[in-house]
Amino acid sequence: MAMLLTLKQEEGGANLALAGRWNLARIADIDAALATARLPASPVTLDGARLETLDTAAALALVLRLRAAGTSIAGTTNLKPSHASVIETVRQQAGSLGAEPPRRGRGMVGSVGFAAVEFGRLVQAHMDFAGRSAAALAELVVHPRRTRWKELAAQLQHVCIEAIPVVALVSFLIGTVLAYLTMRLTEEIDALRTIALSPMQVLVLPRLLALVISLPLLVFVGDVAALGGAMAASGPLLDITPAVFIDRVHSQLALRHIVVGLGKAAVFGAAIALIGCRAGMTVERDARSIGISTTSTVVRCIVAVILLDAFFAVWLQGIGL
Repeated sequence: MAMLLTLKQEEGGANLALAGRWNLARIADIDAALATARLPASPVTLDGARLETLDTAAALALVLRLRAAGTSIAGTTNLKPSHASVIETVRQQAGSLGAEPPRRGRGMVGSVGFAAVEFGRLVQAHMDFAGRSAAALAELVVHPRRTRWKELAAQLQHVCIEAIPVVALVSFLIGTVLAYLTMRLTEEIDALRTIALSPMQVLVLPRLLALVISLPLLVFVGDVAALGGAMAASGPLLDITPAVFIDRVHSQLALRHIVVGLGKAAVFGAAIALIGCRAGMTVERDARSIGISTTSTVVRCIVAVILLDAFFAVWLQGIGL
């Protein structure tokens, strides 16, 4: 505690000397030291001669403890400009903290006006940010050496390579649902019944088996693409060669995990096929019903996959896989 602060009473007033690292990692010690210090009611002078670092969390703890003791910061000495800036910023922000004034009810016209003003501010903020982004891009075009290649590679991995399985799965799901729903619209079901054929055998089972087979293949391709993206990004980001990456994957990724993942994909495919086929068998014969049923079916398929995945997580944990 003594290493963080020292309080001295001098002729000109109290002097509070800060020392060490005042940051979020030590916020508990800092708050405890401030709580046990006998802070005077008169303004204090901050001495930063031995202060190493200061962040906003520690500065806020200091300002709030001084406020609770009924004192304030009269001045500073031996304080770095960066530390003084942090304290001043926190003092300004903390000054706005307090009880929220009672709100007056707005009428309809006032609510509309307030919403219009807020919308205008939102548009202005977006336009401002877009302008600053365009200026930064123009600066990058003029000075291409300032390009942050490692950050760019990391973001490409997150937004592109890692998104391939998700995009492929969702697109595959929507296409499957649309195909199933057109069964009813094209009167294919009635035609099959007319010629004494079973719609379950002709329409449902082929689609069910196709999804059970194809979805594990799709998941496998997505996994391979994700591993390929991770291997490509690990070189410039972590200096890991492809050979080392493959060796780590081979040593850490057990075959049973791959088998379990592909087996879950087959179950997910069966659930998606059953939900989609049932929707296709019961949808009304107009385009509006097709659109409504498509949306609800996609949502139901997503929920079913989430619930099944949760069930598998609990069950596999229970049997030790």
